[in-house]
Amino acid sequence: MSHDTASRHRRPRWMRHVGTIVLMLTVFGSVHFWQTRHVNADIDPSMRVQWLTPDGQMHHGTLSDAILATRPSGQPLALYVWAHWCPICKAQQGTINRLAQDWPVLTVAMQSGDAAQVWRYQMQHELPWTTVIDPRSQLAQAQGFRSVPTFAVLDSGNRLRFPTVGYTSGWGMRARLWLARLL
Repeated sequence: MSHDTASRHRRPRWMRHVGTIVLMLTVFGSVHFWQTRHVNADIDPSMRVQWLTPDGQMHHGTLSDAILATRPSGQPLALYVWAHWCPICKAQQGTINRLAQDWPVLTVAMQSGDAAQVWRYQMQHELPWTTVIDPRSQLAQAQGFRSVPTFAVLDSGNRLRFPTVGYTSGWGMRARLWLARLL
């Protein structure tokens, strides 16, 4: 077989990488589904919570009240679970700040202290978020969130959609919110 014949039977360069790409996507997808396997799509709107608004005011009520205070129009809501001690959460702060300029965002401060401690942390780091205070991880555990950071979309029917654990890109968050709006 001549050199020209052998080169014609070769796969194109990009085809040589398809198997590697498929394997990587399979591993990534499997890890993602394993990490979010306990996430409960149904929230308990009657759960009693306290939350801080971006101006520092403390509110008490139900989770439904906190959601309505953050998302009065019924559009998809970004739900971001974080902790002050989490280095990945710190890396996401700017992304969440930018997201909050265009979409309603409700954050949950898991294991980050009481309201005063969370407020101080948010002020020191310039985090103008509406934040549910979850010092003992009761809300996070009820939803099946076992680690931080966690990002999910609360759709207009108040069901959690598209949960992710770990670093999530800004465009990935926006794509999930946009998709929830369409569904």
